[in-house]
Amino acid sequence: MNLGGPSYKTCLKHQAGYTNEPRVWKPLSLAHLSLLQTFSSLPVLKTDKLIAYPCCLANDRTALKPAIEFDERLKENVGLTRNLTTDLVKNNPQPTTAFLKENLVTEAIVSSVTSLENKCSLPCAIEYATKAGKTAESCKEMFENQVRMLQTCEACQKRSHATKHILGHCYEQCQSFCETCFGMKDVCHECKAKDHISYHPAIRACSWCLENGGQSVRRVISVLVADCKTGNKGAFMLIRKCIEEGTIDAHLSLMTILPDCPHVGKSLKASFSNWWLKLCNERSNLGLLRTLRNRAGSVNMTTMRKLVPRNDHVKNKDRQDPAAV
Repeated sequence: MNLGGPSYKTCLKHQAGYTNEPRVWKPLSLAHLSLLQTFSSLPVLKTDKLIAYPCCLANDRTALKPAIEFDERLKENVGLTRNLTTDLVKNNPQPTTAFLKENLVTEAIVSSVTSLENKCSLPCAIEYATKAGKTAESCKEMFENQVRMLQTCEACQKRSHATKHILGHCYEQCQSFCETCFGMKDVCHECKAKDHISYHPAIRACSWCLENGGQSVRRVISVLVADCKTGNKGAFMLIRKCIEEGTIDAHLSLMTILPDCPHVGKSLKASFSNWWLKLCNERSNLGLLRTLRNRAGSVNMTTMRKLVPRNDHVKNKDRQDPAAV
């Protein structure tokens, strides 16, 4: 039955805007800064010139079914790391396996920013990864770019130009670094005259805010959290090496890297059931416990059957009660 009302195309035109582009979303980043000023009660630094809120940046990956689909609202083909144009199709009439591995999106990496007292949390950035693009270097570059953009002050983000809601390199116009201060690890006389109280650029008011007499409001990404898959683990090792050698970007000098706690717990549980886990000086897993219960000497079998009851002992190791371990 046709009940009237707006057509399908009219509904699409009046829906909220969105984008398929990766990196930091300007509306969400500014919304999180507004939430921090409204609800957060834990600024790491608060002066007449600056308010800095400590935050944690955490991300997780969501697997996507590799495909190229047409977005009716944006009139774009999505599914590749680049825009699918007619020229691209003509130049690649029969795409190779290597081309698909490098360009076909297989994962969406969503990054959320959370205040350290856990009052304000919002997803603010997204990246799309391919099967061949999850290297340590690419993940390190992704982390550093996201942290730099999210640490940009509110005023510079507002005046920064955004393309399809995506922030450009807004941190380039938000200058708070002083080479003299950072080199001597103290505030120089010139910066003291500008009311700076720290040599770390992440917790200094930017020059544009000082010149215009406004208060600089910004985030300080003090914790970076991710799972320990191959790309992230390699990126963490590279970042930690830079921190230990003192070659890390000055704007990231206050950042600490940590593994994601839920993924650590999942890894330990899976190690008990499927993989080898080191227990003191021995190696073990649930497969060995099952073998000792069913095919060992009489003393060992009796002991193991008391420890692992029949209702906890199943052939499918993923269903075994971890309490038996």
